Amino acid sequence: MTTMSPVQCLACARLAGTVDPDTGVRSVVRCTAYPAGIPAEIGMYGGDHRTARGDEVDGLIFLRAPGSEADDAWAWWQRKTAAAAE
Repeated sequence: MTTMSPVQCLACARLAGTVDPDTGVRSVVRCTAYPAGIPAEIGMYGGDHRTARGDEVDGLIFLRAPGSEADDAWAWWQRKTAAAAE
């Protein structure tokens, strides 16, 4: 498992993180669905977690967070996914 944060995670309300006050960069603390660490398939390879995989806590899946940062992250993830499918 990994603590990397792919773009889909940055658009998820289940991600608990902090923001560096000097740089504005978001650092991942934990994911409610994966408190022991985000699986490599999602974290390293940008896998889709909009449906249950069976390894998440209580069946928690991606839940789109409100706000412009999440909107930007979601839009980027969708473009990346569409490009990979071509």
